[in-house]
Amino acid sequence: MTVKSIGKTIVLVLLSSLLVVGSNLALAADAPSDSDTSDIMAMLTEALKLTPDQAGKLKPEIDTFVHTIDRLKADQEKEDADPEALVKGAKKAQEDYQKALKKILTPQ
Repeated sequence: MTVKSIGKTIVLVLLSSLLVVGSNLALAADAPSDSDTSDIMAMLTEALKLTPDQAGKLKPEIDTFVHTIDRLKADQEKEDADPEALVKGAKKAQEDYQKALKKILTPQ
């Protein structure tokens, strides 16, 4: 697998992860549980053929990403919510997550 195809796979899996997280958050107002991020981890582990070491390093990054998105969504419930803050915050969370992925994943 080339670095370019890994990048495309990461983006596809990230988008899929966001859909899973979004649907889970829509169903429950609470912070994501371990089972929410476990579903994402299982999907990523299978799609990217992660080693146990990679999966272990990736789990905290996913937890952080999910928590950040959850917090941003909760902030939008406030009366003086700024929709632009949601967009900027989500973009930054995505960039941080992708940087972490690149450090953890190998070109293979």
